[in-house]
Amino acid sequence: MSESIEAACTKIEANDPPITSMTISCYLNDELQRTYIEVDLTFNQNEFSHFRDDDFDVAVLRRLGRAIGNSHTLQEFVIERYRLEGEVINPISVHCLEALYDEVKYNKSLIHLTLDLFPNNAGENMFDLGYFLGNNDANIRDISLSSMERVSTVQSRIISAAVASAHLKRMSIECCEFENNSSFALVLEACHLLDVLEVSCNENIEFTSVATLLQDHRTIIQRMQIDIPDDDDLDYHLAVGEITASLVGNITLKELVIDIYFYLAESGNEVEYLFSNMLCDPSTVESICNRSNHTIECIHQGELPARVYECLELNHNEDKRKVAQNKVMQYYFIDDFDLGPFENMTISTLPQVMSLGEGMSNKHTAIFRMLRSIPELCNVTNRRVKEVDRSSIRDILCCKRQKIA
Repeated sequence: MSESIEAACTKIEANDPPITSMTISCYLNDELQRTYIEVDLTFNQNEFSHFRDDDFDVAVLRRLGRAIGNSHTLQEFVIERYRLEGEVINPISVHCLEALYDEVKYNKSLIHLTLDLFPNNAGENMFDLGYFLGNNDANIRDISLSSMERVSTVQSRIISAAVASAHLKRMSIECCEFENNSSFALVLEACHLLDVLEVSCNENIEFTSVATLLQDHRTIIQRMQIDIPDDDDLDYHLAVGEITASLVGNITLKELVIDIYFYLAESGNEVEYLFSNMLCDPSTVESICNRSNHTIECIHQGELPARVYECLELNHNEDKRKVAQNKVMQYYFIDDFDLGPFENMTISTLPQVMSLGEGMSNKHTAIFRMLRSIPELCNVTNRRVKEVDRSSIRDILCCKRQKIA
């Protein structure tokens, strides 16, 4: 038989052994049509305790909140609220929650916070988040929000403000129903300083918002997980295209987890083109250097085309100039050399491009050595660059041919 919530309070207050993790689950009892609450505690020696109460009041929850607020060892706090399908009775009243949160907010040791709020009335979600982030000066670094219903624009602004006021490193938004994409976009506006962002199985969102976040020069996200839902109304090619296009200029993201297995099975060639061109656009030397991603090192998406893995392997180098060099050498300075991309290149640009081949003489082609030996192209002074910057390689070569003739 489970002990009561009063016993849980005593256990937390004693702090022997120290508590490290806590889960509060609020349910609607399907037989009695009333709420009951369960508390699970984890201690630093992997000891577990379970408590349950069918008959509790505000005073009990206030004591529980005070015990949590005074804890100096609690690092993870999870609150889950459930009700039966179709029920309209709240699983726990806002008044009771106020008693709990009014004390919990003083905790200074919390690092991981999970709010699983399925389902509940509009407004309560924001009340939870406001207490834990907006009014909480604890060192929370990790937050998971799931199963939030009917997230309006006003509520999204509250989430955004709360997240911006905290010092989060990771955020997960899972199975939430947004009123519209504008509401979702408002939440993402506060996420650019995160290290990790996970967006999974949400409703009424557009991936343009994710792309906008990735293109923001303030964004420093290093790992992102995106689960694209199986939706008949969604243009998967467009969604994946928006994500890959936004990563072309991104210089911080190193790991991408993107769930599109069903799309990959049907559109393998399209996926290969989108991902490979994002990592290395070989249309010109300039596109490889300036319009390709040299930062992403890992993409989790089942079996990707070999060319994508080759580019990811090249990106495993902290010297990004060396990464660009290797990609240029792979496409332009070995085997059948194509002079076409160089014809309209300005003189001021060519020396930088040719310098990418330095130190790799064993792979130099005859045409590379020929271009490198033309002083007008590769050894111009700053003054000379300004004078002939608008000239192209084709013009210089034509001039040389005329002099020779």
